[in-house]
Amino acid sequence: MLIKDSKKHSSGKSILFWVERNWKRIFLILCFAVFFFLGVFVQRKGIVGFIVKPALSKLIEFKKTLKGITSNPEHLIIDIKYLDYQKLAYKRSEALRLQQLFKSPDDYVPAIIHWNNKSYKVELRLKGDHIDHLIGDQWSFRIKVKGDNTILGMKEFSIQHPMTKRYLNEWLYHQALKREGIIPVVYKFIKCTINGKEAIYALEGHFDKYLIESNKMREAPIIRFSENDMWFNWYRWVKLGGKSPAPDDLYLSSDIDVFQNNKIFLNESLYAQYLKAKDLLEAFRRGLLKTNEVFDVKKLAKFFALIELFGAEHAAWWHNIRFYYNPITSRLEPIGFDAEPGPLKIMCPVLAEDPNYVYYKTIFSDMIFYGEYLRALEQVTEQNYLDNFFSEIKDSLENNLNILYKSFPTYEFNNSVFYSNRDIIRAILTPKKGISAYFKEASQDKINISLGNIQILPVELLILSHKGNILCKLKEPISNKCTEENDGC
Repeated sequence: MLIKDSKKHSSGKSILFWVERNWKRIFLILCFAVFFFLGVFVQRKGIVGFIVKPALSKLIEFKKTLKGITSNPEHLIIDIKYLDYQKLAYKRSEALRLQQLFKSPDDYVPAIIHWNNKSYKVELRLKGDHIDHLIGDQWSFRIKVKGDNTILGMKEFSIQHPMTKRYLNEWLYHQALKREGIIPVVYKFIKCTINGKEAIYALEGHFDKYLIESNKMREAPIIRFSENDMWFNWYRWVKLGGKSPAPDDLYLSSDIDVFQNNKIFLNESLYAQYLKAKDLLEAFRRGLLKTNEVFDVKKLAKFFALIELFGAEHAAWWHNIRFYYNPITSRLEPIGFDAEPGPLKIMCPVLAEDPNYVYYKTIFSDMIFYGEYLRALEQVTEQNYLDNFFSEIKDSLENNLNILYKSFPTYEFNNSVFYSNRDIIRAILTPKKGISAYFKEASQDKINISLGNIQILPVELLILSHKGNILCKLKEPISNKCTEENDGC
């Protein structure tokens, strides 16, 4: 019995000795087991989804709120009398009923704006074509400053819910235009207090001499294809049960308007420039002049390239685009406006192939312009282009985000959509196979080959080669967007 007791006692000592030597490992194993089973329990009970994630979201939102509080945007205080505000409210209710805002000069009501410790008399009306500008209690307004005064350096401007132009995306697009020497409208985020209610609005400049002067250009007319009749006809034909109008019918029948027409018509020099600008645009629409004969081709090409990169096709539509007549070059230059940037939907060259889009087809039928457009696309989709752009505007981007957080702390900005657009465009520019080539016959001094373009962009044929060896050069380069044959070697 003594021997057996001794063995049991010795065995107990060995276990204690082993535990003492390996207590750290045992502790780690126990911790791992506890956390593992706790994780399984949390996952099964849905605690991550119902507690952890919302808590983290609230923490992030709180951080954004603090950034918004510490931001210091410019502040406009707008006072509108009760009866005048009721007139605006009635106009809004009519727009919601019709699902469209139809504007007239009688819509304006008087108001007072307080800015920089001064008061300014203004008149304002509801702004926008679609009712997204009127949903909720943060409506969009067009504002005109009376007399010789200006506010923020402007005689006329608009304020709107940042959502209507996709928050920061519109501001980014205008920064990209300015970076490339293309005229953008003024676009910034400000704090507005309207009849005591405060919110962050997007402020958008108008098309006048102040816009041109701020871009260091000479004062000259700004023209456009009028959209006034378009919305009336669209409502009459579609909303009242009629047939939808073809885009070309609206485009070809639209008037050519000039902004600030009262001032332009009373100034002999500006009126003469307006007539030249109008004649240029009309000749382009009728197909009498090519794109390069009417527009500053390099700027128009870069304008369309940035539209593709930022998914801003809305700015390219014929009723949205505006043109500045440059009196030095006697060419029209595009002005960036109303872009609503986001994911790339469809490239303008694809629209140009649609027989119902005469506007796009006329622009892209000029191969001089098309060549500049492709070169511009190559440039804006280079590997470092977006990286450099976002690096240059980093501070101002952060500042504008903080201003938005003041009213919209749940807003999330993600620039990956623009990198995605870049990759899509780059894939189109560099297809695995661009043309199909078939040998037909050959003689001593002649080679007959059938060639076909199998991509959406045009190709320029310069040489004929086989296995890296140049067989011949074409007498004249061939630029095509469809199947062609050539025996010019």
